[in-house]
Amino acid sequence: MKISGRDHMDGSFSDIIKDCRVCVITPMSLEGYLKRQASSLDAFSMLVFDECHHTRKSEPYNQIMAHYRKRHKEGGTLPQVIGLTASVGTERANDVRGAEESIIDLMARMNVTKITTPKVHVEEYHNYVPDPIKHKEVMTDRKVDPIGDTIQRAMYRLEGWLVGQLCDLDTDIDSLLREIPDTQRMKPQYQTWLSRLQMALPLSKQLAPDMKHRAIVITDHLTMYQSALSLNNTLCMKDVLEHLYLSSLKFKILGKGDNNTIRISGAREDIPEGEGTQGEDKEVDSGQTNTGGDEINDRSILGSTRNDDIHDKPSLESTGNDEIHDKPSLGSTGNDDIHDKLCLGSTGNDDIHLHNKQNVDSTESDGINDKPSLGSAESDGINDKPNLNSTGSDDIHDKPSIGSAESDDIHNKPSLGSTGNDDIHDKPSLNSTGSADIHDKPSLNSTGSDDRYGNPCIDSTVIYSRDSGTRLDSTGSDVREVNQKVSNTGNEATNVSLYTDVVKELERLSQNPDFENPNIVRLQEMVDKHIKEKGMDSTFIVFIQTRESAIAVSRYLREKSSNVKCRYLISARSTTEDIEKQSHAEQSRVVKQLLAKQINGIVATQVAEEGLDMPACNFVIRYNRSSDEISTLQAAGRSRKVHGTIIDFADQQKGRQEQMNVLRLELMNEALKNILAKSDAEIQEKVTQRMRSITETDLEEERMRVAQKNSKPIGNFTLRCQRCQEFAVCSSDIRCFMTSQYIVTNSEFYRRIKRRLHKNPKNYAGLNTKYKIECKNCGSDWGVGACPKTGVFCAVLKIKQFVVTDADTGLEYNTSSWAKLPFTVQPMYRDELHNLTGFEDLTEQTNGC
Repeated sequence: MKISGRDHMDGSFSDIIKDCRVCVITPMSLEGYLKRQASSLDAFSMLVFDECHHTRKSEPYNQIMAHYRKRHKEGGTLPQVIGLTASVGTERANDVRGAEESIIDLMARMNVTKITTPKVHVEEYHNYVPDPIKHKEVMTDRKVDPIGDTIQRAMYRLEGWLVGQLCDLDTDIDSLLREIPDTQRMKPQYQTWLSRLQMALPLSKQLAPDMKHRAIVITDHLTMYQSALSLNNTLCMKDVLEHLYLSSLKFKILGKGDNNTIRISGAREDIPEGEGTQGEDKEVDSGQTNTGGDEINDRSILGSTRNDDIHDKPSLESTGNDEIHDKPSLGSTGNDDIHDKLCLGSTGNDDIHLHNKQNVDSTESDGINDKPSLGSAESDGINDKPNLNSTGSDDIHDKPSIGSAESDDIHNKPSLGSTGNDDIHDKPSLNSTGSADIHDKPSLNSTGSDDRYGNPCIDSTVIYSRDSGTRLDSTGSDVREVNQKVSNTGNEATNVSLYTDVVKELERLSQNPDFENPNIVRLQEMVDKHIKEKGMDSTFIVFIQTRESAIAVSRYLREKSSNVKCRYLISARSTTEDIEKQSHAEQSRVVKQLLAKQINGIVATQVAEEGLDMPACNFVIRYNRSSDEISTLQAAGRSRKVHGTIIDFADQQKGRQEQMNVLRLELMNEALKNILAKSDAEIQEKVTQRMRSITETDLEEERMRVAQKNSKPIGNFTLRCQRCQEFAVCSSDIRCFMTSQYIVTNSEFYRRIKRRLHKNPKNYAGLNTKYKIECKNCGSDWGVGACPKTGVFCAVLKIKQFVVTDADTGLEYNTSSWAKLPFTVQPMYRDELHNLTGFEDLTEQTNGC
């Protein structure tokens, strides 16, 4: 029998499986049954964990084993446990001893005392699992990058506004603003800094509400530009521009009028010498010059040389693309991979060498439980906490099933730059009528022709002198001299006008092929070269960091190469509707097409690193992708064919990470040899001691959670919008349904929100998340509009979008989960829910994205 989160089981789980010999079940499903006491582990005689290196921390395997360890302490009947993996990992150990401790810890969590690896039939093993030929290549560090420079120039302006407006108003904010890592805008350090600032702003006591709102809007814009800057290192110019457009929809840059329009005329007007560049011999093209002597641009946002600098900045040396998202939950079981596995087991059988494995219906932890709590981190509705700095997962468009052989259109949505083929997003042209037009100003030097994005092309009048680093216009004049004549008179510069000017400049620059990202071009050359060398029947996989990047790169390869017929393969699991995802049916369709040779490659995220068995795959490219030593080994295992190849194509930073992963694999192998050399009695003693320690820690943490939950008082607090600081609701008007759904019962609240249809509605505990709700004032996402079976509309709040103020103490909280608050609200019972009426008539409904 096969059971996953998508299967609705009636009756007792134990009764359902009692007549089964073999039950294939996703780990989250089994853990859910155990947590609800709908089943017990004594219903099984053996548990087999595929990809058992995931039995750590809060992963589903470890949660299952927590029930096992507790019952073991109590002396109950328990099943035998066997684990299968290609790599036990080291948990980032720095020496052999640390690697040994990590492996012993893994064995203790599964109550395993035996490790078996191929010893006798090693040659036969390598016939099934040949080692691929490994190569590495360092990505090009561009000397001239006007796309990145333009984005950094905009970020510099917004950072200048924050410094100029907020310094000395709040001690904590001032301290953060003095730490701006502006030389690391493409790196995690900047994302971390930005997240800290976004958490601190809503809780400031010194800043006025209006100032908080404006500052939060500015940080939203910085988040948008930072993610685009990160993608600029791996994607083509037009995809970076497209990402900015999608981000503008997410942050509602053009949709809320004056509420989210911030005057930035007083900010730093331009980047000092060396700022925003990656080399000392170039400057950023402002794009604000013309050749006919007409007025250049009364705002000159991008090209002004006025320098109201608050403090001097060193030259930027941004390198690499540290995209850190698109990680599927680590409870992945991986399926279909029958080779290259170590076997961990307590069978006492020393002659086990290789375990062929059946399909364990893995979902890579990307859809294991299709009925998540609306208030959980997995839910799209209430307490989900998407990473604020996600760089590759903000597409807000629905995608129908993909993979049909009749069409290369993955999402049935034409690109912003549609040429009639292979495009992904069904988005209107940036200048289409009936939509928010981001080009409210005429384009400079328009030639009358249209670019890929449906906008008038701008004549490229600025020339980069690579020798002198000087920018010249078409008359040979130094652009800096021209720009010195431009004053900021006329219309005031705002964050919105800055965005429109950035997009306009990027559109102009994207017309010049000399500015194309050399790394994406090189990737296409690698794929074409290997297809020609290894034969037209070759099969390839490109691993990449983020979902958005996987979609964009797969499209680019199809468009640019006549030899490539590829699709993307990404996670089926998503915590918000804005994140790209594929259904399990779409994933299966792509894999079947690859096996049937209807396509010859896939561009995939981590979701394909484990469990994807492609015997015909003869080359793998890891495109600026590096995680840990397990990921390194798993990715290499996808190149199954004899004389297969794996190439690490990454920037210098990711290259260093990969070198460390290789060293950790060596530590892991050395640690395994040491453990295998120990006596059975010594291993048994170490595992027993470690398991006892883990069990005591588990029980103590459980006692603390129960005590904390039982001691929480009913709170007296208010919620206000984190973004615009508008009052939302009092705690007396909130009720908690099914322990995790926080529903508003006050009719006045419903006049403060707007609702729109949810793109990915879910069902949980009799509630259907039919709508998304948002602040009527600023458009901030406040949660979901749920409808029980009676059809009643009610609002279920997402606490992370609010500032919580304790009315008794004055303390304020900004948290991602209701459970983290020191108080709770009155419970709601099902009959009360069904008695709620009239709220739907009070709420404005929109058709917005």
